[in-house]
Amino acid sequence: MLEGVVLESIHDDNATSGQKSGQLRNPGSNVRIAPFALDFIALCRYSCKSKGMAAIELDDINIDLLDLLQQHGRMSYRELGEQVGLSAPAVTERVRRLEELGVIKGYRAVVDYEKLGFALLCVIRLNSPRGAQGVDDIIERIPEVIEANRVTGSESHVLRARARSTAHLEDLLHELWTHGESNTNIVTSSPVPRRPMNLRRALARRSTASD
Repeated sequence: MLEGVVLESIHDDNATSGQKSGQLRNPGSNVRIAPFALDFIALCRYSCKSKGMAAIELDDINIDLLDLLQQHGRMSYRELGEQVGLSAPAVTERVRRLEELGVIKGYRAVVDYEKLGFALLCVIRLNSPRGAQGVDDIIERIPEVIEANRVTGSESHVLRARARSTAHLEDLLHELWTHGESNTNIVTSSPVPRRPMNLRRALARRSTASD
């Protein structure tokens, strides 16, 4: 394995049709899928939180499985079962259901870009005229952009990008300046680096706030 590369489960809006149909499999698994007839209602319950939207309510075991997979995406079903007190086939069925629901949307490597020479992490705030054509497509074609979001407020987009040097960053910005003004920050350190959300703690906070 390459140094600086770890695996985790992620939320990926670009999951393939096979992934969305539940054909994903934990790449670290050595267990075949078995047609276990688990009570699905015991696994996940739907509750409407707002008009036109539904949130999936998970039982404690599914929450623990998601927290484990977010940290260790290559864990086998047997290892997951040992952590949550279930058999490997039972865990397999739960993970498959979570994939089918789109809760687990993919598995991929998390690469340390600094070790590959992309030392600068940049936050770019782009103010593109509202309704400007093709801006999203142009941003998507810049490979150094690792995330881009449309946002409220004075800017139209907030981007995160990697660059080898300030000269490299300037070349990247030139591709954007024809589509609007930008304000760029170079990250000096990350007290909280990009990380998966700990679901058990987050859901406990929500429960406390609603009491």
